Amino acid sequence: MKKVNKLYGALDNLPTMRALLVLLEHDVEFEFIPIDVEAGENKTEFFLSLNPFGQIPVYQYGRSDNV
Repeated sequence: MKKVNKLYGALDNLPTMRALLVLLEHDVEFEFIPIDVEAGENKTEFFLSLNPFGQIPVYQYGRSDNV
């Protein structure tokens, strides 16, 4: 099973857009997972396990234990 790189972020967030541009520019395969900051999705237990500060973007390199 192939592991997929993941980018968690919001399309109206400048740091997320920068990360997206870099990944696209370098033809990196990844899955974009939108996070709704206004709805508090960045403060869920799952997201805080990725980034304890609740900040976006978060890039997950192909494995769930390597952020």
